[in-house]
Amino acid sequence: TIWREPERARDLGRQGAAAVRARYSVAHMADCALEVYEEVISEQQPVQTKTSEHGFAIADY
Repeated sequence: TIWREPERARDLGRQGAAAVRARYSVAHMADCALEVYEEVISEQQPVQTKTSEHGFAIADY
């Protein structure tokens, strides 16, 4: 078991911590959020507008 091998336990702990830091770093999370935003923006359709009888713009979905 791992508790009988303290050096191996430390190595596994370091590897796990490094993996978490890489996967959940601020830069990585920002990149993921940016990908989502870009995907949403690329799928948007332009909003068409109409004008009411009083001259106000009305969004037409």
